[in-house]
Amino acid sequence: MTEQTYWHIRFTGTITPMDPLATCPPHLTRRQNDPTPIPHMPVYEGGTVEQRPYFPAAGLRGAIRHAGVEWLHNQLGTAFDLDTFYLLTVGGAKGSGDEDREDVAAARAFRARNPHIGLWGAGAPWMRSRIRMGHAVAPEAVAPVHIGGVRGDDVMRAPEFAHAMLAESDWRTWQDQAALLHERTRLRAERPNADKERVSEIDGSIKAINEQLTRDVSVQLPLAGFQAIPAGVPLRHRMELHGVTPIEAGLFLQQLSMFAADPLVGAQKARGQGRIAAEWKIEARPMHHLGFDPAGWATIGDDGLTLDDPRDVMGLDAFNDAFNDPDNFDFRAGAR
Repeated sequence: MTEQTYWHIRFTGTITPMDPLATCPPHLTRRQNDPTPIPHMPVYEGGTVEQRPYFPAAGLRGAIRHAGVEWLHNQLGTAFDLDTFYLLTVGGAKGSGDEDREDVAAARAFRARNPHIGLWGAGAPWMRSRIRMGHAVAPEAVAPVHIGGVRGDDVMRAPEFAHAMLAESDWRTWQDQAALLHERTRLRAERPNADKERVSEIDGSIKAINEQLTRDVSVQLPLAGFQAIPAGVPLRHRMELHGVTPIEAGLFLQQLSMFAADPLVGAQKARGQGRIAAEWKIEARPMHHLGFDPAGWATIGDDGLTLDDPRDVMGLDAFNDAFNDPDNFDFRAGAR
């Protein structure tokens, strides 16, 4: 029996936002009315320490893994049950109890049957991840871009347009409500300079207006917005496949290709943020060997993923040949 060869494969290069790149990990805080911030990290370079913006590894890892699950679903052509979906996307839904220990042979067999979990890892059942995803870090202390906005009233912004589409009764209702809002704004502006008796009258009038309002939406209100890494900044990035089989490496490239078809990461996608391009030099070495050898280039651009001169170690042919036989793999939860 031929012994399985395991590989370390290194991707080193840049991720470049084509649009502003926003994210806000849960540990970041902000003051009221401040824009949503982006994370920074201290980087020592050239004898000084700079606070540089970065995009977190978790955001990249999650986006590629979910694209990989989508690729599997498309290829298998069957619906996942809920346990399988959780296993593939987040490594399973682990309870509070301890995970049973398994022998090495059983773990290897499970990994061979489910190379997706061999790559990304799982918590239930436990399988360590073999993908080491790095943060994407700016090459210098780049100032974030602030993207704000104003909350508006579409009827007020284009009354003729709205009047043409609203029922007459609704149009009159909107006019009445707009008049109330206008009067409340006037009263609030008057209040700071009014005497005590007038303040009492104003407060009573505002209370009466509030009781009549059916839609109390502030208009022309500046929004705090969010910060983002500017478009065009080449973020340094590195990721590694650590101790993978050629089949696992080939599956990763298929999943990376699925991600590259629509390479969006981070927050504020509905506002057109988060599209990226990328370029990585690929190097590989067998486990327990010291030196890396060139293994090609990977590029994400307008045409999706492009592989330039990929070596056999990248496993595309090995994976595609194995995937053609449905008996080789079982990606379901509970299949061991």
